[in-house]
Amino acid sequence: MDSLDKLRKKIDKIDDEIIRLLHERRGVVEKIALCKIKRGLPVIDKKRERQMRTMHKKGKFDKYFKKTIANFMTFVFRESKSYQKRLRRRNV
Repeated sequence: MDSLDKLRKKIDKIDDEIIRLLHERRGVVEKIALCKIKRGLPVIDKKRERQMRTMHKKGKFDKYFKKTIANFMTFVFRESKSYQKRLRRRNV
């Protein structure tokens, strides 16, 4: 059985990877926002958001974890839209 310290180090590595991926995602969000600005498109795309939520619900996880994922993605979407709105204000 793994020791508590080893398990915590493993969690630390996973958290670092999550943070790295969120940072990478933000860079892509910025590029999307700039494309939307150039094309005169709104920040919010309800159809795309529904597609993303549907995709994330397809995972074979227990009910509790599905709720966790839904809450996390709600946070990610909200932050993404907020960032795009800030970029729009700077570029308009």
